[in-house]
Amino acid sequence: MNDPIIPATPICKIWEKPPRGGFKEETLSAEWAKLYAFEESLKKARALNISKIVFETDNASLVNRVKKHGRDITIMGTRINEIQIVMGNFHSATICWANHSGNRV
Repeated sequence: MNDPIIPATPICKIWEKPPRGGFKEETLSAEWAKLYAFEESLKKARALNISKIVFETDNASLVNRVKKHGRDITIMGTRINEIQIVMGNFHSATICWANHSGNRV
């Protein structure tokens, strides 16, 4: 039989600051990773002074969330609303779905 995950008697622990130079381990879902990549693409396009741009992704969920940004009240929806503000700074910026097979080099 496996040991219980939660101990039978509670243990009082004090939070300790991690050592300097450490890192935070964080797991991302594929959708969040694509969203972060999209944000970085927007930043790079602004840095290069690109005024008209089309973003393509094979993540249909991300495309739908960006296109229907006003209706999503989740944490990701709030982030996408911020992205829409940045996209408004371009003369023309659109996002569209591209088939996964289009990713071949």
